[in-house]
This record gives sequence, structure tokens and C-alpha cells, in this order.
Amino acid sequence: MAKKAGYNIKNSKRNISGTVLDEEENPVIGASVIIKGKPNGVLTDLDGRFTIDASSNETLQISYIGYHTKEVTIGNNTNVTIKLAENITVLNDVVVVGYGTQKKGLVTGSISTTKGDDIIKSPAINIGQSLQGRISGVIMNVRSGEPGSDGAAISIRGKSTTGNTDPLILIDGIANRSGNWDRIAPEDIESITVLKDASAAIYGSRSANGVILITTKRGKEGKPVVNYSYNVGVQQPTRLPKMADAATFAQVFNEIEQYEGRAPRYTAEEIEKFKNGSDPMHYPNTDWFKEVLRNNSLLQKHNISIRGGNDKVKYFIGGGYWNQAYYPSKRNAYMPAQTEEGQIPVPIFRMLGSDPMYQYETGVGNNYQGVISLEPVYRDSGKNRKWVEYFLKSIVDEPCLAFNYAQAGQENSFTWDNMREGLEMQFSIFDSLRTARKIRIETLEESGRWFRKQFPRTPSTAITTLVDINNKNNKSVWYNSRYYRSNLFWENNSVYFRDIHLFNEKFEDEYLRNPGRGNSFSYYTLPVVDRFHWSTPEKKVGLRLIELNQNGRKKDIALLSPDISEISNSILKVRSKDESGSIFIIEFHEKYIKIACEKNMKKNSKWMLELDIPKERIGRLPYRKYEKGYIDSEFKKFNYRITCPKGDIEKGNNSDFTFRIIPVKDKIIINCSTN
Repeated sequence: MAKKAGYNIKNSKRNISGTVLDEEENPVIGASVIIKGKPNGVLTDLDGRFTIDASSNETLQISYIGYHTKEVTIGNNTNVTIKLAENITVLNDVVVVGYGTQKKGLVTGSISTTKGDDIIKSPAINIGQSLQGRISGVIMNVRSGEPGSDGAAISIRGKSTTGNTDPLILIDGIANRSGNWDRIAPEDIESITVLKDASAAIYGSRSANGVILITTKRGKEGKPVVNYSYNVGVQQPTRLPKMADAATFAQVFNEIEQYEGRAPRYTAEEIEKFKNGSDPMHYPNTDWFKEVLRNNSLLQKHNISIRGGNDKVKYFIGGGYWNQAYYPSKRNAYMPAQTEEGQIPVPIFRMLGSDPMYQYETGVGNNYQGVISLEPVYRDSGKNRKWVEYFLKSIVDEPCLAFNYAQAGQENSFTWDNMREGLEMQFSIFDSLRTARKIRIETLEESGRWFRKQFPRTPSTAITTLVDINNKNNKSVWYNSRYYRSNLFWENNSVYFRDIHLFNEKFEDEYLRNPGRGNSFSYYTLPVVDRFHWSTPEKKVGLRLIELNQNGRKKDIALLSPDISEISNSILKVRSKDESGSIFIIEFHEKYIKIACEKNMKKNSKWMLELDIPKERIGRLPYRKYEKGYIDSEFKKFNYRITCPKGDIEKGNNSDFTFRIIPVKDKIIINCSTN
């Protein structure tokens, strides 16, 4: 018996293109074109055109604010033209104006309104993108495709010729010119109204570029209603530039330098290290596009709201940093200003949890600095539980004056697989410290607001580290005020200042008047002691506490088991004994450092501070003229004076020492205010 032949025919999808016009045959920009009964769709472009994949038995549904929705059956068509008819009934809508609400039909000014329900139809995460093409006369320009940087720049009826061209934005009547308005969940919006002409004048001069009024939803009487929405999509880069590897970059950079008459930046040996990967820490050759970007990335959006008898309730959960801060000088943001007039009134938060004892030491004498920080990708620090506990003990349990800080998170781009282990370990420790009320965890914005409310000028702070993770019995005390920073360090039975830098708000950074060029930039403060730049790998620099006997022989003084205490909110006191029982007091004040020996048990020797610089680094010193009570100095063409109100300065010949500060009546005071 023969079987009857047959065919299984399926409706295959094909590319459908078309144009959406209004009744006057003008293109409709941003009209929504979807396949009826399905979530996928597109928006028309600036010419009203669109393309979409559909089957012959499917129906296109075209909609736009102010027009009747129209449906078109595909059939055998591959190109369609759709005309939308104006919806006259929308004239009865209520619109928000500067002084209340009116019927739209009674409004004489140029006002456009869109409803939140229409905004939700757009699959975009960002409101600015959702509004593209929906409001006449309003241009939304998205300049970046970078994830998280997809905010739209707004202009209403063109741009102003001078000054800020941004419109005034009010959310429920509150001005929000500072930004982030486009991160409001579309599901939370009742309506958006744009005032484009004299109707915006009620808001004064700030409305010169137009006004956008955003009204959020309110609660309604009745039982609570829970709404949840979930959108998922895929993002992929349109085009990725092809980048040179590190060795090629270095070679081309050298060619440019030679062409412009300068010496090559990279040596042949350095270029070879880029190629062979023998020193990836200092000569990396990483393809960051490959490491950071994927061919496809999942994009998700969740929104949940509860609407009932009370106003709408929103829940926002986010992560951030908490940190110490300072008000930067207007002329050099690397240092704090000394006066309110000279400061930028926005605090800068610095340092991503760096090791207070050993971070500084990693580059001493080599002009580069490694990384030992709380960042969770570093196996010997942020990913190491022992190091994290050592670091947190220093900033949580030890004296810190005004406050202490750490930034939690990852500064540079790393994959989640690299960060996960360290972050999960750290978060459990943070949670236990927060439960014990030892720390606050807050966003950078919250910290900034708290800082500005607490401190009109930069406060004094300290970081005290008395436990050595490397079991070398080293100790460290950092002190920071708006006038100077200093570090007192215990190492190998000696005590010395390894860093003293002065701050002066009149000292300009070199990029203030001349823009920097290249890929490396340096910022400076005024050095008194600079172990980092003045040392060599063989000889480390420090302003040492020494004793000199009757025969002129000197040795370092070892201070044992220091006691660190806070005398006031700006004074840190270090009290310690040496091996003979002599008691030394070192006090850090806001404007000066005081060193004293309260009980000197050695009658046949005298103590002092001594600085000895390697001969190879003499040319880096700022000292120009030595006097008994001061040293005139010059750094980066800026003149300043290092003074000792108590103590005599003795100049050396750089073979035995560079200079000494000899106490007067067992006291030394170093003035750290150059203003």
C-alpha cells in the first residue's frame, strides 16, 4: 500500500520594513512597532522607518502617544507604510504646569506630556532613552555606550549659546539639577511634563532652557497591591577597536618621541619585557578588551512596588564605600587647603584600603610602588583573611582622632571570579564589626554629606598600627592634618620619621595652568623628609632618633612598647621608654610636632634627630640655606621655610649626616605650618 505524499509547511519569518507617518505625511519618530501578542518590538528612527522580523500570519501593532493605535496584517507584504490618526480625546488629559494642573485643552503654552504607562512599554533601562522620540522638541542624546554611562544629555528646542544648556528638572516639585533623575524606575512614574516656552517662566532664570516636571505615583486607598516586573535582554558591543599590544605601543611611542626631538621613553630591554612577559607586574601586556568585555552580556531589570492606603513604598539596596576625606586646595587637589576660602567645599575620599605599614615601603628607593590593599583580588592582602583582620584592627581598634576609614571594593576592572572569594570573606567580617557597633557601612554620598556636616575644614586624623603582620616587630603611626602629614616608624631597634610633607594651598600642581600630556602624571606636596624619593635600594632614609656619647659615637635609640593616646580631637601622643629607662614623648599637633625627653637617664650622652641622605640623592633635596632655627627650602620653584621654634639645626657635610636637630632643654618642636 502506497503512502500519500505530503508536505509540512511552516510560516517562516522574514524581514519586514516600513514607514510610520502622521496624517500630514510627516515621519513619526519613536513610534512603537510590535508583533501583536508578543513582547518583541522596535522603535521608528528619525525618518519614521523601522525593520522587524515577522511571519505572514502575524499582525503588526503600531502606537504613539497622541495617536490611535493601528494594526496591520503582514500577509505577503515586505514593505508597509502606516498612517496614524490623531487621538482627539487626549485633549481632555490633565497636565502638570508650573503652578498646579490644568485640562490639556485649556493650556495655551507649549507643553508636552507623556504617561508612565507609555514609558514602561520601552525596553530601555534608562528613562532618558525611553523618552527618545516621545516628546516633540526634546532631544535626548546618548553619547556613550558604556554600561552604566548611558544617561542622555537633554536639550529642549536646541541649545543655549552660553553657559549651561541643561533644562531644570523637578521631581515631585523638588529641583534635581545635579543628575541621576534618569535612574528613577519607569514603573514609579505617573507622568512627565515638559514646559518649553513662557509657561516655564514661573521657575525663574533656571528655567531658561526649559523645565521637565516628573510626577511619581502615589498610594491609593484599598488593599495593598504588589506589582513586579522583570525584563531580560542581551547586550553586545557593536564594534571593538583593535588595539596594539604593549610592545607595539612602546615602539610607536618611541618613534613619536624621536620625531618630536625627544629621547625615547622606553628602552629596548623594557620593550623586550613587554614581549616576553618576564615581569608582568611592571611590564604588563594585558588585552583589557578581552578580559573585561564579553561578546554577549545579560541585561536584567527588576522592579517591585507596593501600592495601597499609604504612599508608594520603594526599597533600594546598594553597595558603596566609606572613607576618610579632606577638602582639597583649589590650586592642588593632591593636598588639603588650610582655609575655607582656599578649599573646594567638596571632600575628596582617597586610598582604597592600603596597608598602613608596608604599602609605603614597596617602592622605597625604586621610584615605583606596588599594591598592598583591601582590594579583593590581591592574594596576599585583600584575599587573605589574616591580612584583612590585621588591617581592620589598625583602623578600627587603634587611636584615630576624628575618624578612620576604609574603602571596600575593587578599584580596577577584574572579573567576578577573581573578586568573589575575597569579597565574600570580607563582607562576613564587615557584618560582624557592624553588628558589634564598631563600624558604619555607608555609601560614598552618605559619607560626603556626613563629612560636610561635621567638619567645616579638614580635620586631623591618624592611622595607628602596632601589630606587625610580618612578625618583624615594626610599628607605624601616620598623622594627617590640613597643614602636614607625617609617619613615625619603628624598625630594627630604631625609630625615625620616614615621611614629613607640608601642605600649602598656594602651591600649585603643574597641571593647573598647563594640561598634562602622556600616560603618567605626578602630583607633589612640600617635602621635609621623603624616604620614598630620597632613598636608594641599599640605603633607606629617615629622620632618626639617635644618641651621641662623649666620644662622638652615635647609635640609634630604640623605643620600647609605645603607648598611643588621643589628648584631644587633633593631638596624638606617643609615650615610650628606651632601654635605659629614659621617657620620650612625641606629640603630633595640628600645626607642629613636639619631641621631648621627660626623664633622661643618660647623663653622659645627648639625644637628637639626624637625617643622612645617600650621595646619589643629594640633588633631590629642597634645602637651600641652613640657619640655627630654620632651613630655607625650594621645591618645584616654590619657596618655603622649615622652622624649629625649639631646637638648634646643625648642617652636616653629607658624608656623615645631612643635618641634625639638637634639643634645647630636652625639647624639639618642628613647625609644620608654612602659611
